[in-house]
This record gives sequence, C-alpha cells and structure tokens, in this order.
Amino acid sequence: QYVKDPDKQVVARIFLDLQLVQR
Repeated sequence: QYVKDPDKQVVARIFLDLQLVQR
C-alpha cells in the first residue's frame, strides 16, 4: 500500500519528525 501511495509515506515521516521535535 505504501508503495502505491509514496505521498502518504512522506507525510507519515514528516509527521513523525514533528512529534520528535515537539518532544
């Protein structure tokens, strides 16, 4: 599924990065 939707993978990575920054 991720392979078909690379955009979602990128967004998920950015979202995780934001969470790490908030911590």
